[in-house]
Amino acid sequence: MMKPRRNVALGLFAAALALAGALAPGVSAQADPASCPAPGTGGRSSALPAPTVLTGSVHTTAANQVLDNVEIRGRLYIDHPGVVIRDSTLVGDAYYAVYSTAGGLGFTIQDSDVNGPIKFSDGSTVRDTHIFGSPGTILADGLFIANDLVTIDNVRIEQLRPLYGQHVDGIQITRGTGISITNSWIDPTPASGIVNDTVNAAIFTMGSDSDPVADLTISCNVLMHAVNSYYPLRLNGTQGTVTVTDNIVSDAVGSPPVRVTGPVPTTLVWSGNELADGTPISVPAPW
Repeated sequence: MMKPRRNVALGLFAAALALAGALAPGVSAQADPASCPAPGTGGRSSALPAPTVLTGSVHTTAANQVLDNVEIRGRLYIDHPGVVIRDSTLVGDAYYAVYSTAGGLGFTIQDSDVNGPIKFSDGSTVRDTHIFGSPGTILADGLFIANDLVTIDNVRIEQLRPLYGQHVDGIQITRGTGISITNSWIDPTPASGIVNDTVNAAIFTMGSDSDPVADLTISCNVLMHAVNSYYPLRLNGTQGTVTVTDNIVSDAVGSPPVRVTGPVPTTLVWSGNELADGTPISVPAPW
């Protein structure tokens, strides 16, 4: 397992910027990269007592409901705002483990294991959680986000289970403002290995001028790539301020570790990003 290096020397970062050329307008760099905690250590604790097992579809019953130490062997429908799921295992059905039925419900999943896809709502949080596909589950993307104000923190994503030929990402973002991905370990490699060269990226955004991914933060993560995949970090169609700091990015053979394509953000904050061997990653094109 790769261990992230901490506190990259400012001299090395400055040298990398010098090699890349002067920063263009709209690009800035942090002066002091933060020290990151170990990424992707979340998940349900094995020290907990046996969970209460619920089978079939489960619906929430009230606003701010707390589901604690349960194992749901079916789809969990989030029908109310402010729901919290903690210390639990969410197995799901073939298509979803968690399904938000309305916008703006703002649920939280923490200290849990999730074995299937999550349909987000605006204002939702997943933290201290392990996401991995279980046999029989279709999990082509570890997380699929098309919402505003979503927070992903200390999440481990691995062992995805796509159908043959499906497009695979650790996290795919198609739209949304104010999304934060921090302190996470993201490996898009399918549990069964590469199938039909389908793996794209650990994090992939695909916004547009009319429906952008805006004001995005990606910080203190380990971003893996799979054999024959493209870029561990692929930013397409971002706007506003995009902050990418203190990430470890595995070296994608035959291609750069990071790619940024248009539309591009107004401001790119780029600092402390490096390959697994500690080599700094300079500001990517088109800057």
